[in-house]
Order: sequence, then C-alpha cells, then structure tokens
Amino acid sequence: MAQTPLGSLFLSSLKLMPLALVAACGMLSPSGPGSRSSGGTLQEMTPDLQAALCQGRAQEVVDTLIAEPLVSATDQFYTALALEEAGAGPRARLLYAGVMQSGSPDRVMARCSDRVLANGPVADEAARRLAALSELLTAMDMDLSPVPGLHQGIPQSGPTRVVDGRKFPASFASGPPRTVARPASQSPLGQWFVHLASYRSMDNAMKNKSTLETRYPALAGIIDQWELDVSGSLAVRLGVRVSDRADANRLCNAVKSQAEYCAVIDTSR
Repeated sequence: MAQTPLGSLFLSSLKLMPLALVAACGMLSPSGPGSRSSGGTLQEMTPDLQAALCQGRAQEVVDTLIAEPLVSATDQFYTALALEEAGAGPRARLLYAGVMQSGSPDRVMARCSDRVLANGPVADEAARRLAALSELLTAMDMDLSPVPGLHQGIPQSGPTRVVDGRKFPASFASGPPRTVARPASQSPLGQWFVHLASYRSMDNAMKNKSTLETRYPALAGIIDQWELDVSGSLAVRLGVRVSDRADANRLCNAVKSQAEYCAVIDTSR
C-alpha cells in the first residue's frame, strides 16, 4: 500500500524518538571524568589514584602519572598535587607554575574523606596550591637558622693539613661563579639527574642550595633535590633534572671542566 506524505512524516518521527530520548538521558547524567561543565571539561582524578593519594601512597600516584607524557594541564596539576603530598615541594611548585600559565579552562576535582584537595578551574586551583606551598617553603627556609659557631678548641700541636676542596664541593663557596649553560631540556620530571652535591640531611641540603646557585648562576631556580636511602641512611642529592641525556652530559662536562664534582645519574634505575 502506498504511503501518504503525512504517514511518511509520522514514521520518520517514530524513528527519531529513541535518539531524542538517548540525548535527553545523556544531558541528565551526573558529571564524571571528562564530562562537560561550564568553563571547560571536568577532569576528575580517577578513584584508584584518589584512594592512593588519600591513603598516604602519593609516590605511587606520581609513578603512575609520569609513566606517560604529561600532555594536558590537568595531568600536570595532578602530578604536582601528588608530588606535593609526597614531600617534593620544589618540584610541585614548578609544575603548578606551568599549569597557571597554560590558560586551560578545564576543571579538576580530587577529595579525601576528611578534606578537599581540589575543586575548580585548574589554573585557579594551581594558583591556590602554589601560594600555600610557597608560604610553607618560605617558612621552612626561615626556620633554617645558622648553626652556632664552636669555640677554638685545643691549640694545634702539629702541621696544618690541607684538604682538597674539590672532593667536597658543597662545603666551599669561594672563588668566582662558574660559567655553564642552562640545559634546554630541564624538567622536574626529567630522567637524567646532573648530580652536583650530596648531604646527609634535608636541612643541610636546603641551607646549601643557595651555595650551588651562587656558584652556578645559570642554574638558579632549577636546582632540585633527590632523596634516597643509602644503606639505611638518608642521602639528599642536589642537582638538575633533564629529559635529554646528551643535554645532561654537556652540563656535567662543563662543570667538571672547571675542577668541580659532577655525575650524571639515571633516576629510572
């Protein structure tokens, strides 16, 4: 039987009704990872990473996030958040600063049962956490009061022993600044660590960080610390992280050419 124009229009409407219902259901669905919201896309931290962060396993979150390149501003924010929770404040600060400059309109959300870690535009949340972190690090620097000097002790009874300062680079700030090039591939998540000095405590490392920055003005602001356990004792290494091995070797060779200690270490091992 031939269909009238009115009948064809009615059948077409019936075919379109399921699609309209699906679209309506999608519009009413609750927000989740990657859902659209006003002012950008809501990128909520995944439940497993959120749980690890809230349970004090921040380093696991860092290792998971940096397993792949950090492309988006939200990835960088969550990595900075995990670094901050893991106690790597200076590295987190650099990432937060980069997120602020990204201009991303996306939103982030991460929360524990007792506190909200982030909930808002990613640039605003990065600025908020950066301000709090900078205030904390400044307070830590102010608490690093100079070690009081000791008395002269027992008079010298033998010949003076001359110590080769090149073996103890972090203890000597004399001499003119050393000229080195700032590495182009410097990154707080770089695999290659250009090791410049070591300390047995975080306090001593932070107090002597300025010594290295004075010695190498081109590296000011990018000298990082790497804490690790060596035979049951804390060791804090100061240096620069870079992504390109050749870049790391160039910097280290420039340092060693001026009779200073330097070594390139693979942090992935």
